[in-house]
Amino acid sequence: MLREELLLLGEPGIKVCTVLPTGVDTPFFRHAANHTGRSLRSLPPMATPERIARAVVRTARRPRRRRLVGPYARLLAVAQAAAPVLVRRTVGRRADRAYFGAGTEGEATSGILDEPSGTSAAVHGGRRAGWRTFARRAVAAALLGAVGAGRVLRSARLREGFRAG
Repeated sequence: MLREELLLLGEPGIKVCTVLPTGVDTPFFRHAANHTGRSLRSLPPMATPERIARAVVRTARRPRRRRLVGPYARLLAVAQAAAPVLVRRTVGRRADRAYFGAGTEGEATSGILDEPSGTSAAVHGGRRAGWRTFARRAVAAALLGAVGAGRVLRSARLREGFRAG
């Protein structure tokens, strides 16, 4: 929208750059107001705040229309271009489970809206360790799936060989 407005105003020298990160490991969800009664958390996989800051600086130095940042951003962009309806449904279903914790956490909170974060101020949210575990499990599942698929193909070829012989 901003790009179109700048074109209408005849401002060709202004470049609009969009930095699109995946989830960012900051304490945002701990500090945000929460009236759901459930714990909130960022969607994995997460990029570090430093990585996002480097991407913003790089984009300011060498402007580009869109910069994807983080381990999931490029994959999501390609999937969105290929199958937008499927991606929208999948992300929608996953978001409820991923953003909200399983149980109730008690009372609603106003977060840091009414008072500063004080001693709980931090740059990092502390969830990247959980992401590493998730990534290891995902890689292990992919490897097991590949091994399983290889075995299925091998046994199918063997059966096919027995039938032909």
